Amino acid sequence: FFVAKQAMPARRGRRTSTEELIKRVILTDTAKQVAAAEKLGDRAADAADGAEACAAIVQAGGIRPLVDLARTGSGMGKQWAAYALGELSAGGFSSNISEADGIGPLVELARSGGEDAKEWAAYALAKISAGGFSS
Repeated sequence: FFVAKQAMPARRGRRTSTEELIKRVILTDTAKQVAAAEKLGDRAADAADGAEACAAIVQAGGIRPLVDLARTGSGMGKQWAAYALGELSAGGFSSNISEADGIGPLVELARSGGEDAKEWAAYALAKISAGGFSS
């Protein structure tokens, strides 16, 4: 039903903070926005500490920037924002996405985005729907 994300080898060194990744989604060039959105999604999807990472993303104010990226970002930015929002929904934060007006951009992306973006948006919408929220 959704695009399988390929496992990436772990990098050594300092881990970028959640707050810094959110700043990159908001303030930087397209390549950094895309990479930051993907990393936020990866953290939310992590089986070992995904719940904690989801909570940290929400507490740091990360939902609105991801929704904005899904609405107005580049094609790849929209795709990875949808991925991150889907993983946050799967982590139990559907209501936060709904409250941030995230459903509309995801519906639009599911209709008219690139192939992978459509699949991630549909995944996010399915998780939001499973949480009991509608558009």
